[in-house]
Amino acid sequence: MRWPRRHDVAGDHIVPHRLDGKDSVENYLAICRECNTLGRSHSPRVQRLIIRLGTYARNEIRHETGLGKQLIRLLLRRQKNNRARRERFP
Repeated sequence: MRWPRRHDVAGDHIVPHRLDGKDSVENYLAICRECNTLGRSHSPRVQRLIIRLGTYARNEIRHETGLGKQLIRLLLRRQKNNRARRERFP
């Protein structure tokens, strides 16, 4: 894992605007852009589940279990498909 580059990091509101959250340093939390985007389409409950499942997946991959190997293959296949789709529709 690498340290994120500056353009990979976003600032997320701790208290969202819709709940009267302010644009102040105290109300921002550093978050990677990918996670910030993910958060827009999922509820906090689903986000917690995703993080929990990610932790389980990491352990399976680290211990090189059959499930871990399947997860790596799935990830590589999806990344390849996503790249191909982005190239078709730039």
